[in-house]
Amino acid sequence: MQLRIINFGTLLALATVVWVWGGMPEESHANPRVKQATKLYLQGSRQLKAGKYSSAVRSFNRAYRKLPGHPHFHCHRAQFLNYMGNAQERLRKPYAAMRSYYRSAYQSGCKNKATRNYASGRYRSLYGRWMSSIQITTTPPNARLIRLGAPGGDKTVGRTPFKKVFNPGKYRFKIRLYDHRTVFVNLTLRPGMHIKRNYKLVKGDDPVNRPEKVDVAPPPPVPGGPVATRRKLKKKKDDIGNLGRRVSSADVKGLDPTGGDLGLGTRRPTKPSAPVYKQAWFWAVVGTVTAAAIVIPIVIPKDQRVLVNQGKVF
Repeated sequence: MQLRIINFGTLLALATVVWVWGGMPEESHANPRVKQATKLYLQGSRQLKAGKYSSAVRSFNRAYRKLPGHPHFHCHRAQFLNYMGNAQERLRKPYAAMRSYYRSAYQSGCKNKATRNYASGRYRSLYGRWMSSIQITTTPPNARLIRLGAPGGDKTVGRTPFKKVFNPGKYRFKIRLYDHRTVFVNLTLRPGMHIKRNYKLVKGDDPVNRPEKVDVAPPPPVPGGPVATRRKLKKKKDDIGNLGRRVSSADVKGLDPTGGDLGLGTRRPTKPSAPVYKQAWFWAVVGTVTAAAIVIPIVIPKDQRVLVNQGKVF
C-alpha cells in the first residue's frame, strides 16, 4: 500500500512539471510585454509598407527588446531583426543592416533554418558588396603596424602579417621594426575593395622613429677608422709642439725611467761624462807608467869597465 502511494506521488509530480513546462509558452503570450512587442511589430510592418523606414527601424528594435528571453521567442526575435535589416537596407545603411542580419543568423538562437538561412544569405551578400579589407605583409615579418589618425590617437592595430576588415575610407599606417627604416603607407578603400600589399623593409637605424625603450649604443671604433686617424693626428701635433722645449718632470711622470720613449720620438738624454783626470782609467795609466819608470832601471844591468894599471891586480 505504501509503495503504491509513493508511485502515485511521483507520477503526480511528473505530470505537474510537464504541465507547467508545456503551458509556459501559451501562458506567456498573455504577458503584457509580449502584447506590447506584438503591437510594435504590427506597427513596424505598416510603416515598412508605407515607406517610413526610419520609423519602422525604431518599431522593430523596440519590439525586439520587449520580447522575453524565453527560448520559445528566439525565432520571433530573429524575425524582428530580419525586418529591421530590410528597413535599414532601404535607408542605404548597409553596415547597420549587416549587423542586424548577423545577430539574427548567428546570435538569436533560432532553430528555424528558413529564418537563419535568409539572414545569413543577406549578410553575405552585403558583406561581399560593401565590406573592404587590408592585408599587409613585410619582409622580414613581425613588424608593428600603427594606424595614424585613428579615433583617440595613433594606436597599434597588429603585427605583420596583418589582415583585417575595414569600412571604406582613407587610412594611413606606419610600419616599424627595430633596426629597420620606418615605412609610411597611405591607402584608400572603396566599397568591396580588398587590398594586399607586401613591403620589403630596408636595414638601417631610424633615429626619428626609433622604437620605444630601446637604447642603441654607438658602434665601437674601428682600428684605422676616422676616430683612430684623428687621435694619431692630435698626437703628432702634440709631439711637434713639444719639440724645442725643456721636458719637465710632470711630462715624464709615470714613464719608464730607464730611458724609454718619452712620446716625442727620441730617447732619454744620457748624463754628461766626468773629466779625464777624474776617470779611473786615467789614474791606472799614470800608475803603470810611473811603476815602469822605477822598475826598468833596476832590472836592466849597467856595463862594467876595467881600467888597466889602475889598482893592484894581485
